[in-house]
Amino acid sequence: MNNTKFYFFFFAIVCTFLACTTKPDFPPEPKIEFLYLSKNQVNVGDTLSLVLSFEDGDGNLGKDAGISANCGINVCDFDSDTTCFKDPYYGAFLIDMRDSCFALTNLPNFEPNGKIKAVSGELILKTPPIFCKLGACTSCTTDTLVYKIVVRDLTQNLSNEIFSDTIYINCN
Repeated sequence: MNNTKFYFFFFAIVCTFLACTTKPDFPPEPKIEFLYLSKNQVNVGDTLSLVLSFEDGDGNLGKDAGISANCGINVCDFDSDTTCFKDPYYGAFLIDMRDSCFALTNLPNFEPNGKIKAVSGELILKTPPIFCKLGACTSCTTDTLVYKIVVRDLTQNLSNEIFSDTIYINCN
């Protein structure tokens, strides 16, 4: 009988402790940090994954199922043509720092359970096929690429801007 009381008391304490979790103090706009590349040396046409950590205070990262794309996936001139950048279909932007062309991609849906809506974790973003952009250099055999990365949530809040590590491209 004493063992039953002990287990009941222990169970009640554990339940009380678990019910008293505190809400993380994340801002409503996403915050991202670059973690690593799946590989940093690629051949022309290869893709790779960029791994980021993220926090979002209102837990609204992802894609609205009722929205369709208004733009293509690869767009240039990030600084002056923001039409596709404002397309709510896409939630992540990989900006090629060589020429400001950017690739648009979706985020997976994050649906927080319970009363706490804040979410955090890791994102894996896949790049489009990577190509050399050497201009007039006909004897160049390698190129480098750095992505500026921005994430947007469903209420159009933009994250901070971060940069990937350097990607080395074999142009042969």
